[in-house]
Amino acid sequence: MSFTAKSSGISTRKKDLFTQKNLALGFQNFKCWHKATNGESGLNFNSLTMPTEMTALGYVQPSVSDLNSANILFLRNNVMVQSSARGDLQLGVSFNVTTSSQITWNGFTSLHDEIFTITVNPLPKTNLNVVDASAISVSATLAALATDFNVGTPFQTNLYPSARIGAVRVYDVGNNKIFFRNTGNSSVTLDGDYYELAGGNGLGTIIRFNLADPVDARTIHVESNGLLVERPDGSMMAVIEAVNGKLNNMANYVAAAALGSSSAPNVATVLGATPSNVDLKAFGDRVAALEVFRSVSAAYAAVAGDRLMMDSSGSAFTVTLPASPVFGNMIELFDATGSWATNNVTLARNGSNIEGTAVNFTANVAGDKIRLVYFNTAQGWRIY
Repeated sequence: MSFTAKSSGISTRKKDLFTQKNLALGFQNFKCWHKATNGESGLNFNSLTMPTEMTALGYVQPSVSDLNSANILFLRNNVMVQSSARGDLQLGVSFNVTTSSQITWNGFTSLHDEIFTITVNPLPKTNLNVVDASAISVSATLAALATDFNVGTPFQTNLYPSARIGAVRVYDVGNNKIFFRNTGNSSVTLDGDYYELAGGNGLGTIIRFNLADPVDARTIHVESNGLLVERPDGSMMAVIEAVNGKLNNMANYVAAAALGSSSAPNVATVLGATPSNVDLKAFGDRVAALEVFRSVSAAYAAVAGDRLMMDSSGSAFTVTLPASPVFGNMIELFDATGSWATNNVTLARNGSNIEGTAVNFTANVAGDKIRLVYFNTAQGWRIY
């Protein structure tokens, strides 16, 4: 069976085709080989030596451009290396992927004529197993004068809103035709063939056609639209690698410190007032803010993240809120001694609104607790 598309509504994203620099190599194992000389510390995709033994068996080395486009730095968890002398090598133990074209050996150098086989599987390893997955595949008759086709199985509506096909594809079997969704899944701008009727929670089961066939019934087929994996571009890869680098750096320090390693930097140096590991210090401060309570019994200048146990049993006092809060900043206050009714605690707004008004707030309910979350300039601090 073949299907023809309307010439006016093809949903191929042409921009992606024009701007994509490295086409994916396909969902298959990607192999290359290298025959080493004595003492090599690793291998580079730009200077591989194809073993004559593999060529004699009919194997062909991929081109250098294909090797580099495999992007092994990003897919390093998918890289497998086998040695003719050592067997399977383990990432992080026997080798590391140091660039998109370089693999470096750990703790050894190559032997003369040692053959390495590198396999890259482009299917991302997420450690998530898909079980009992069921794709939509439904065929049924849509009666004359009818516009609503019930798929029977919920699907995500308005998926890929800028495209003309979403989570499902819709076919007219009798006329060998594929239908296209209205732009933006619109029920008003009827420039396609149908729109997906939302049923709540972003899901739906109804395909509603713009027009009914006034005479004939139609055989409609609906099936799941295959997942399209977008290959990260250079800027996305840079962000991913930067975050990975920060995490690896923090993890290495924490691991060394936990083991009491002599190579671990001094804690005061890393986490002090001028930390050498800024990311770890910032992370630690965020965790500490979630866990640590501060005891306050006199005037105090609050900072974002404070959790304050208030003691106003001696006298009333004022807590001044931060001068330049940003969205999401949070401060929590607790009447630890049940004294707020007797000795009030005033929350000085410090230039920001509280509950949408330019008025300080007075905590005067004994045993109360207050959570302030900053929203925006107009609303300021919201109290929960």
